[in-house]
Amino acid sequence: MPPETAEEIAVRNDKKVLPDFSRPQEYLEKFSLEALRMRGTLQKPGGVLYALVEDSDGGVQRVKVGNYMGKNHGKIVDITQSQISLVEIVPDGRDGWVERPRSMVMADK
Repeated sequence: MPPETAEEIAVRNDKKVLPDFSRPQEYLEKFSLEALRMRGTLQKPGGVLYALVEDSDGGVQRVKVGNYMGKNHGKIVDITQSQISLVEIVPDGRDGWVERPRSMVMADK
């Protein structure tokens, strides 16, 4: 997403954006989003929809809405059968932070 769009989100929300540095990091936060691949979903009848994410080490992790992944404080906000939507918190280049929407689609291979 272009930086202008991220700045627009910060202005539109009119809130102070700051990563929670006191929160313990989750396993998939060790990897950049580009190193992660969505491999599928998993759901029990009437239960939570989980996404299956493969890391660059070849391991597959189960994630749900509210989990974090990627090196930019990416919080998962939605999961569908074919996509994971998240919001990253990235530096704005002016000693502040902005939220940036990102998505990961199901990998072909």
